[in-house]
Amino acid sequence: IQENDVLIVKTGSTYGKIGIVKKLPQEATINPQLLVLKDIKINPDYFYSVLKSHIIQTQVEREVIGSTIPTISETKIMSFKIAIPKNLAEINEIVNFTNDINLKFSMAISLKEQEIEKLKEYKSTLINSAVTGKIKVS
Repeated sequence: IQENDVLIVKTGSTYGKIGIVKKLPQEATINPQLLVLKDIKINPDYFYSVLKSHIIQTQVEREVIGSTIPTISETKIMSFKIAIPKNLAEINEIVNFTNDINLKFSMAISLKEQEIEKLKEYKSTLINSAVTGKIKVS
């Protein structure tokens, strides 16, 4: 695989999951249960975002077969229809917008995770103080 390749899980409990290769510090190969989309002719970040969209994931759900080991064929995946703006500026605007939103979500999630860790520490300190008699509990 190479940078900007898009990966799609074809088989197993995580079928339909999408990934994009952004940094590849060394050579890598993939599990045969993944489909690698290479040499993408449009902005790879746009393509990745579209594949993660509800519209494509709904198509995946409709086309998956198998109950014990769900799978979707490469042929089915390659037949999916996606919307591609004709104007490169529109694609770049969409990518910038989604990257900005994703960054904001990541920052919000990170802040909440930090708050959770602080609350866990506070809880642990309170329990320790109560058990050791440093504070009175009535």
